[in-house]
Amino acid sequence: MGELNLRPLQEADLPRLRELFAASFGQNRAQDYDRWRFIDTPYGLAPTIVADDGEKLAGSYTIWPTLLNIGGEVVRGGQSMDTMTHPEYRGKGLFTKLAIACFDQLAKDGYEALYGFPNANSYPGFIKRLNWDHVGDVPHWSRLITPLAEKPAPLPALSRMGTRIVFKTKSRGLHVEAQRPDDDTVNAVIALHTESKDLCRIERNASWYAWRYSPPFGRSYQWFTAFNGSEPHGFAVMGFDTDKATGGEAQLCEVIGTDEAKAALIAEAVRVCYRTYRKALKTITNDPAVIAALRDNGFIRRSEMRTIVKPLTTRLFKANIHNFDAWRFMGGDFDVY
Repeated sequence: MGELNLRPLQEADLPRLRELFAASFGQNRAQDYDRWRFIDTPYGLAPTIVADDGEKLAGSYTIWPTLLNIGGEVVRGGQSMDTMTHPEYRGKGLFTKLAIACFDQLAKDGYEALYGFPNANSYPGFIKRLNWDHVGDVPHWSRLITPLAEKPAPLPALSRMGTRIVFKTKSRGLHVEAQRPDDDTVNAVIALHTESKDLCRIERNASWYAWRYSPPFGRSYQWFTAFNGSEPHGFAVMGFDTDKATGGEAQLCEVIGTDEAKAALIAEAVRVCYRTYRKALKTITNDPAVIAALRDNGFIRRSEMRTIVKPLTTRLFKANIHNFDAWRFMGGDFDVY
């Protein structure tokens, strides 16, 4: 066990970073997924500080880079993710040292604000030792499709019938097609139907979508576009495991457009889940307009996810990142969706 060298991640570190993940969590992910996650982001190498002892990586702290739209101003930011400490090095305060070193480097590189969704184990460290601010909790939402999918027949069919009767869908009259809009349409819909004044959100554009929903990690994504006549009024993205053509759960990752389009898109996603015998359709959001459309289509609030933020600059933003009501989160903002 050598002396620890805290330094930025390099591309050549990826194999040892994967070994650290396996040692920390007892499993590993696809190599292509980790390359997408750490190396091939739209903003370059994910800012990461590793603790190198010469033989192995003892720990790492990573920020998933993104752009944040804060009150209409676009700044560099990121999501805290994949905090790892090798079992042989736990209890030595390495998490705090790695995080502080990462924040210092981020500030030098022009990053201005961070957000995160810590689990119960890491939450106290972020709040008490790293000066993050707990601003609120993002709700989980779920629409039951076949709640008894794993039970013997005829229970699955009866449960599907029951959810159709109890939970209605409201399409609002728009026509929805299972297709991805072209890049110009994506950018136009975002420009027309994304509020920015006094709000905080992850900045999206067609290039971001092309990267975000093409990772090779065992998940497939279905796009939907809502039309009023021939005019696109919104789009949505739904994800599901590629090794399950039917069954399992689906995730509603994106919904953007007019209020009518949101309802129509969610209704179509629900119908697709019925056709493919999904157990449930789930999402995470605190966006009031999306929540209204979710409720219209039978979604129920299930649980919440802690949300924390941290500024890396002393200047004032055009919106208050410490005000949870100013934030708009959707499934794709969470690295697990």
